Amino acid sequence: AAAVLAALDGWPHAEVAIYNRTAHRATAVAARARVAVRVAATAEDAVDGATCVVNATTIGMTSDDHPVRLDAVPAGAAILDLVIRRGETSWVRDARARGHRASDGLPMLLEQGALAFERWFAIAAPREVMRDAMRVAVAL
Repeated sequence: AAAVLAALDGWPHAEVAIYNRTAHRATAVAARARVAVRVAATAEDAVDGATCVVNATTIGMTSDDHPVRLDAVPAGAAILDLVIRRGETSWVRDARARGHRASDGLPMLLEQGALAFERWFAIAAPREVMRDAMRVAVAL
C-alpha cells in the first residue's frame, strides 16, 4: 500500500481512500503519503466513488476470498490486485466477469524489475523477455 501511495505522489489531484482492519495501521500508512489520503472505516466506504481499486493485502493469495465485495465497487472502476497467483485471483476473474478492467500484480512486478535492471545496468530492460519469463514462471 505504501508503494502504491508513493507511486501516486506525482499524480495531480489524486485522492486516495485506504482501509485496513487495524485503524492505526491505516493511519500510519496515510501519514507517510504525499497525496490526499482519507482513512475509511470499511472496505466498502473506501471504494465508494473510486475509479481504481487496489488490493494491497494478501487476501486471495491462498483462497478465493475477495478483499471487498464487487457489488460495492463502482461500475467502470479499474481493479488492480497486487496478489500474484497462478490463473489470477478469483477477485480479478470475477471483476472482469462483471465488466471491470482488472489485472493482477504481474505488470507491476515486471515494471519494478525493469526499472531495477535499468538502474543497475544503465541500459533498457528487455521487457518482452522478462514478460515471457514471468508467464512461464506463473504457469508452472
